[in-house]
Amino acid sequence: MKHTILIFAALFLFSANIHAQYEPTTTWPYIYPDFVFGELQKYKSGPVQGVYNIHLLHGTLHFIEGNMIQEAKSSEIFSVRIAGDYYVNSGKGMMKVIASEGDVYITESVEIDVVQLNSTGGAYGASSASSATTAFSSLESIGTGVSGVNHMELKNSRDDGKTLPLIMKKYIVIPGCTVYATRKDVSEVQGIDSKDLTAFLKENKVKWKDAQSLLGLGMFLNDRINKK
Repeated sequence: MKHTILIFAALFLFSANIHAQYEPTTTWPYIYPDFVFGELQKYKSGPVQGVYNIHLLHGTLHFIEGNMIQEAKSSEIFSVRIAGDYYVNSGKGMMKVIASEGDVYITESVEIDVVQLNSTGGAYGASSASSATTAFSSLESIGTGVSGVNHMELKNSRDDGKTLPLIMKKYIVIPGCTVYATRKDVSEVQGIDSKDLTAFLKENKVKWKDAQSLLGLGMFLNDRINKK
């Protein structure tokens, strides 16, 4: 029994190490290094188990059907659990939940840094124009989900692409509103009194990088916008 536990522990550490070293590329623009087992929750039906991954360019949910990669219909998706992570459909793509209470979610998205991707030369060893065109061509052809892409063929070409520059962003998601978690963006939310917001931020000393601090702000926004 002890030997079995040690084997599983070793496999877990190996898997975690591989994932830590993983870098999405222009030929494999996904959050995870491969498609993994998960459970999709749709708005109008029960849970659907399958093998899923999330495309970085669009924040769309992809799944494997047969040997082909397909794209799930965003309008049908409420949430999905993948590899121990929980994602909700925020209206701006699938976002990982890092804190929640009731209908209020603090989410984190992994997005392609388009500015850096389109910056001149260097990283892609070509001119800015040709580099950006090639990179986006690869990303778009994988991200359409219209005709499907062969999973194994795409996986085998994963290391042929260039490493994607990524940026992490936190969002506050409440019914009817998804807002980038910055003071500027929050202050522009319709239905929020600027004096009330300023007083709340000051009193609660909101930390914009802290999920629990943002959750309190999300509850405040939800209370003001979605008054019952």
